[in-house]
Amino acid sequence: TSIRGFTTTMIERWDQLADHEKLSFLDTIENQAKRLNRLVDGVLLVSRIQAGAASNVRQSVDLAATARDAVAELELDVDVDVSGGTTTVEADPDQIHQIFVNLLVNARRYGTPPIRIGLESDERDVTVRVSDEGEGVPAEFVPFLFDNFTQAPRPRPIQGSGLGLAIVKGLVETADGDIWYEDNRPRGACFIFRLRHS
Repeated sequence: TSIRGFTTTMIERWDQLADHEKLSFLDTIENQAKRLNRLVDGVLLVSRIQAGAASNVRQSVDLAATARDAVAELELDVDVDVSGGTTTVEADPDQIHQIFVNLLVNARRYGTPPIRIGLESDERDVTVRVSDEGEGVPAEFVPFLFDNFTQAPRPRPIQGSGLGLAIVKGLVETADGDIWYEDNRPRGACFIFRLRHS
């Protein structure tokens, strides 16, 4: 709607618009086009996951290093704490990166700092916790958290596609892992996923 609206205005009023207005309109159009592209990419990825057509590349991936890369990419102030042994698993490195990015973006968008990533390794698995200290998820909404196109009700709407957590769940399960939600203590949200060691 924004793309069509601003494009129509520019076509109809081109000679009446000042240069700074044209640039502002074009900036809005570009940002909305990028958002639309992300939405289409998300829908296509969910479709591939649900069809069992997601990449099944398996190679050694260090979860702690990937978490730190995602934190740096998003320019977040997030602690990454590791306890136990190695945090290496067999998975698709791009998919693991996407999992961390989506969970961090979700925490930034809906939660409240501090955001933390904790990794705990034992002989069999690596368990990852991504937490914040915001309001958490209403109990009645928890069963729908990982569904397509869902967002928890908020006092004010927050822009998003409602696909981020569905993608995370699909990618974790593609890597033969499990993911779930728990309330953070003393407050906030905590998303936990577990993957087998390589």
